[in-house]
Amino acid sequence: MIVCLTTEQNNLDSLLSSSFKESKYFLFVNLDNNRIRVIKNKKTTTDNLEAVYLVTNQSPQIIITGNIQANSFDFLVNSGIEICCGVFGITAREAIKRYQTKKIKAKITNKQDKQVSSGRGRVL
Repeated sequence: MIVCLTTEQNNLDSLLSSSFKESKYFLFVNLDNNRIRVIKNKKTTTDNLEAVYLVTNQSPQIIITGNIQANSFDFLVNSGIEICCGVFGITAREAIKRYQTKKIKAKITNKQDKQVSSGRGRVL
């Protein structure tokens, strides 16, 4: 399973970013073999979906992030990616541990859940 984490620096000891769009890096951690891939966020002001495209091209099953914009959230959920939003102020390493021990759970895991949720990605 590949987990994407939005971070301030390019390693597991970095704090998670408070915003998907504004994160400096995306860490892709393969939980099956512990391999890590780091991609710098290009952060364009004209197209906030550029980060979404960058992330979906890496095929993560789940994203752990801080706040996330509604259009980004919708695109990712419709792509079949689970979203754990409202998670920041801890390191990427700690976020992975919390996810693995079920202390962090996806807010919305599929299109059907999205339709009944009023948060649309702004859940904290």
